[in-house]
Amino acid sequence: MKKIFAVLTVLILVLSGCSGDAQKNEALPGDINPKEERLVKEFMGTVNIFHRAEDNLLLSTEEEELYKYYDVDVSSTEIKDSQLTELSDMYIYQEPIGNRGIIVVEELDYKNTLKFISKDNAEKVIAEDIGLTNAINISIAPKAGKLAYTSLLEGSDIYGIYIYDMEASKNLKIMEIKSDGLIEGFNYLVNWSKDESNVIIQDKYIYDTNSGLQKGELKSAYSQWSDTGSKIAFVLEDGAQQWLNTTDFHIYPGKKVCVYDISKGSYEEVFKIDGDEYVFSGITWDGKDSRLAFSGIKVKDMNQPDWYMKLNYSSLYIVELEDNKSKRLETNVDASDGTMIELANLKFTEEGNLLSFTVGNYEESSLHIVNTKTLEVKTIENAEYLHWIDEESYAISAGQDTMYFGKDNSIMSIDEKLEENIIYTSKTRLDDFYLSKDGKGILIFELQDNVHIVRYIGE
Repeated sequence: MKKIFAVLTVLILVLSGCSGDAQKNEALPGDINPKEERLVKEFMGTVNIFHRAEDNLLLSTEEEELYKYYDVDVSSTEIKDSQLTELSDMYIYQEPIGNRGIIVVEELDYKNTLKFISKDNAEKVIAEDIGLTNAINISIAPKAGKLAYTSLLEGSDIYGIYIYDMEASKNLKIMEIKSDGLIEGFNYLVNWSKDESNVIIQDKYIYDTNSGLQKGELKSAYSQWSDTGSKIAFVLEDGAQQWLNTTDFHIYPGKKVCVYDISKGSYEEVFKIDGDEYVFSGITWDGKDSRLAFSGIKVKDMNQPDWYMKLNYSSLYIVELEDNKSKRLETNVDASDGTMIELANLKFTEEGNLLSFTVGNYEESSLHIVNTKTLEVKTIENAEYLHWIDEESYAISAGQDTMYFGKDNSIMSIDEKLEENIIYTSKTRLDDFYLSKDGKGILIFELQDNVHIVRYIGE
C-alpha cells in the first residue's frame, strides 16, 4: 500500500497467504462478513484518493492525459462524476466541502476571490479578496458546512481569521493574527472540534463557530479535541520549561496533561510526568472521552541544534479519566543515535480497549496493538502503510473493539484477545482500503497491471 495515493485491483475470497497465528474468519460477531462481496468499478490508469468526509471519498483518475474526478460513497458504493472535473482548471484553488459543493479561489482583476459553488453550480462569493496567492489559508469543516479562512487587513501584516457558514451565508470575524503566526500552516493553527461547532486557534483560543464568540482560553502548548467535542486534552504551558526551537517549528516540553470541559469552562490536571521525561504532543482520545494516550519522551541534549532528531520515546502512557489513574508501558524507542526512529500514529478503537501505534522511520515501521486493560502487546512486522485520511496511516477501526490493517497482501483484523484473522486476500496487489463509518463493510482498492479495481465486502 502506497502512501496517501494508491488504489485498486482484483480481490478474491481466498482466506490464505498470511503466516503466524492468523485464522480464517467466519464473520465473527461485530466483524466484517467476507462472504458478502461485490465488484464496484474498474478504472484505467493512475488513481489518487485525497479527500474523505464521513463516508464520501473523492478520487481522481488520469484518463488520456486528462484528470477526471469521482465522488464515492463507501457504504453504498455509489460512484458519481464529480463537478470538480469541470472546475479544476478554472481556479487557482479548489477543495470539496463534503458532498455540498466546492470551495474555490478565483484570480480576477488582481484579486483572489473566495467562492462557494454548490452541487447545482450556483455561486456565492464568500470574500472579495483574501490576499496573495501564496497566502491562501483555508480550513474546511465539511459536516457543519463551514470554513475558516484568513484575509489580510488592508495596509498591515495582520490577518483576520473568519468563519463562513454555508447555510446562513454569513461571515464571522473571530480574531486577528500577525502573518508570522501562520508560518507552521493554517491547518495546524485551526483545530476543529469533531462536531465542528467549536474551534481552537493556536492551541489556545476556543471559539464558538455559530456565534463567533470566544468561549475560553487555554494555557496550552498543544491541544486535542475529544471525539464528542465536549472536552479538550492539552499540554499545560506553565512557564516551568523553556520552549525548544528548530528551523520550522517550536515545541514545549510539558510535564502536565490537563482536560478542559467546554460545558464547565474549566480544566483539571489529569496527569503529571516525573523524572526526565516530557510530553510534547501526540495526545489521542478514545471514542468515549474516557481515555487518553501519549508518549513520554526523553531528550538527550536540548542544547544541540538537532535535538529533535535524537529523541527517546521511552514510555507510552494510558490515562483512565474516570479516576485519573495512569498505566505505563515501557517502550524505549531510542533514536538518540540519530536513526530518527519514532513512536507515532497512536489510535484507539471506539471503545478504547485496543490502542495501536507504530515504531520506525521513513524506511520501515512495525505496528503494535495494545490491550489497554492488560497492557499485553502484539507486534506486527511488515504492516503496510494505508493512507493519511482520517489519520488511518496503518490501523483502521470504527464502532467496535476490532482493528484492521494490511499485511502480506491481505486485510487482517485483530480483536481484544489480540488474535489475528484474515478478512480478505488479494490475488493481485492489495493497494488500499476504507472502512465504512458504521463498521459494516470495507471498500477495497486493488491494482492489476494498469487497471484499478474497486470491490466491497460486508453488508
